Amino acid sequence: MPCGSVPGYLGGEPELGYRAIQRAKAMNPNSILMLVPSGWCAGYLGLYDAAITDFERAYLINPLDPNLGHCRSGHGYMLLGLGQIELSMVMLEEALADAPEFGSTVQALIAAYQMNGRHEDAQAMSQAMLKNAPGASVSVYRANTPFTDKALEDRYATALLAAGIPA
Repeated sequence: MPCGSVPGYLGGEPELGYRAIQRAKAMNPNSILMLVPSGWCAGYLGLYDAAITDFERAYLINPLDPNLGHCRSGHGYMLLGLGQIELSMVMLEEALADAPEFGSTVQALIAAYQMNGRHEDAQAMSQAMLKNAPGASVSVYRANTPFTDKALEDRYATALLAAGIPA
């Protein structure tokens, strides 16, 4: 895990994580191991366009990298932040195909489906997720999200609740 990911995600310090990753990325701007967490940390701060730029650069550098599922997941999440729900669903479906075990993708796709009016898909995916993660809830999401955009957090939480994720 790159240096900025720890404070950015696990430590609740997204600004510190983003700054650390930007320094590392300046030293090696062609590293997918820096671009993907840079995108995620930018997204935590609501810098969705900057995040997408990092993710798109990662695709260009190595379109076969095994980490691209996490990259596409972040890209899809950033599109949710920008309100581009249709594009978000496409990206998140690709991310799910690349890395079906990545829970962030599953959860974001549930929200995207719900926001797009695909209620049955969202509910079916919620039921499947709850079988694999029975402790999942909106309160757990809210307590652990590193994203600072409260409007996105509220839209996302509302969608999860409507899709059948418990409060």
